[in-house]
Amino acid sequence: MIWLVYLAFPVTDILSRHALEKGLGFAVLALFVAAYLLSWWDPARMFYYLFIELVIIAYFTLLWQPSYLYLVFFVTPVIAFLPNPKTFRFHMVLLAVLLAGYFIYASSFLTESDLLNLIPAMIVAVIVPTGIRGGVRSQELKGQLHLANEEIARLSKQEERQRISRNLHDTLGHTLSLIALKSELVEKLINKQPGKAVQEAKDIHWAARAALKQVRELVSDMTSVTIAGEIGHAKQILLAAGIELKVEHSGGDSEDNRDSEQLGEPGKPGDPDLEPFVQNVLGMCLRESVTNIVKHSKAARCEIGLVQEPHAFTMTISDNGIGLEQEGIWTHGAGLSNMKERIALVNGSLELTAVHGKGTRVRLTIPKIARSLSTGEGVQ
Repeated sequence: MIWLVYLAFPVTDILSRHALEKGLGFAVLALFVAAYLLSWWDPARMFYYLFIELVIIAYFTLLWQPSYLYLVFFVTPVIAFLPNPKTFRFHMVLLAVLLAGYFIYASSFLTESDLLNLIPAMIVAVIVPTGIRGGVRSQELKGQLHLANEEIARLSKQEERQRISRNLHDTLGHTLSLIALKSELVEKLINKQPGKAVQEAKDIHWAARAALKQVRELVSDMTSVTIAGEIGHAKQILLAAGIELKVEHSGGDSEDNRDSEQLGEPGKPGDPDLEPFVQNVLGMCLRESVTNIVKHSKAARCEIGLVQEPHAFTMTISDNGIGLEQEGIWTHGAGLSNMKERIALVNGSLELTAVHGKGTRVRLTIPKIARSLSTGEGVQ
């Protein structure tokens, strides 16, 4: 409605005329204002309101004064919002006809200066609806794209849930069913045929180990975290916190702020020869330790040590921060409890050394699994 202030010119012109024209002029102008406002407030009938506005502009321009042509700038933005492309094209043609008719009508008495002002205004009047409509269409497409991306994300989550469900059913379902059947068989044989019952119990033992391995593989597929990747993340986080990082490897190879993406490449010193599930556990523990260093340690330096031995893999995360400010601050935190639970899943151990004012060291040791050539099963 703010644009209605530009009706000051027609109001002034109408007030300067005699009584009959004054009454007719105000009546037609009031109809124009009503049609203009309703074209915004009642989009369903926008087509008709626009038609009325263009007829009134033609009436004022051809029968009153040519300068009334500027009223088309009330109409051009509304045309852009016509919902139907056919009605949009119809009103654009109607607008072009009005402008062309006016140009032919007024060209006989307009000066060159008038034409220099008129022609650019006519061009702008035609371009404005197309430009606005293009912008509106672009916003609509962005909205549709956003909705489509949300739908894709929803479907991806649904498909991932179905995939996990299928994997659980196809892998664990069979193994757990086997364990249930053999357990019932053991119950029946334990008194009648103890020897055979013992053999069935051993089968249950190996089936349970196979189920545990399947669970580990499924978890590692869902949360693929590696030591190399987490060292890369640690480097970025510590750098942002102003903490220097040093990574040391088992072969004596060390380098300050080394590019951790090299870790884990075949043939590189310190390449962790670990199962994906074990790497996932160590990576999550490393993430938790680095988070604690950034939040609580007030350290200036952090060291990560990776040591490979024939029967164990050790990762040490230490800092030169404030250590423990009060007794038991670590033992009451959820982070350390989570780390202990994760390490327990792979039969590992966690050792925490923290002295007030002398920094903190977390030492994680994981026993390596040797493969039996005869059975293919893992033994520690």
